Amino acid sequence: MDTGEFRLLDEEFNIKPLADELLFVHRHLSILDKNGGMLRDAVRHIEEFGDN
Repeated sequence: MDTGEFRLLDEEFNIKPLADELLFVHRHLSILDKNGGMLRDAVRHIEEFGDN
């Protein structure tokens, strides 16, 4: 049964927090690219992130 976890070096990890962090980094890098390399403050909530 798929529980959304994986085991690495005898330790279990949940996939959801890792996937959420990867999406956050991707969105932030996309904004960095659109803004000519200028980073803005990191915001965790999508509605506050403003994917512009």
